Amino acid sequence: MWIARNQRNPETIYGLEMLMIDEKENQMKASIPAYNIDQFKDKLKEGDIFVFEKFIVASTSGTYRQIDNDLTIKFKGDTLVKLQQTDDDDGTFSKTNSHSAI
Repeated sequence: MWIARNQRNPETIYGLEMLMIDEKENQMKASIPAYNIDQFKDKLKEGDIFVFEKFIVASTSGTYRQIDNDLTIKFKGDTLVKLQQTDDDDGTFSKTNSHSAI
């Protein structure tokens, strides 16, 4: 997770950016706009497993890409973030992962 800033004016924050990895090791970038950072920053922790609902999947824009994926998850004001409980100390879980996009 990292804060995306304007390179010419570092005081300007564009949003919170993340790299998501699913159970098949597929990678997708996710972003939270600056005006929604406070809503989500305390709910997200690197390394935890989450279920997300009510988000947008959009085409990745820009010439610089952190990963080779043409799609990005975009959080909205009503996006739901739920921590997925693990069954074992090693982080594995037996429940089916779920996701939804609206």
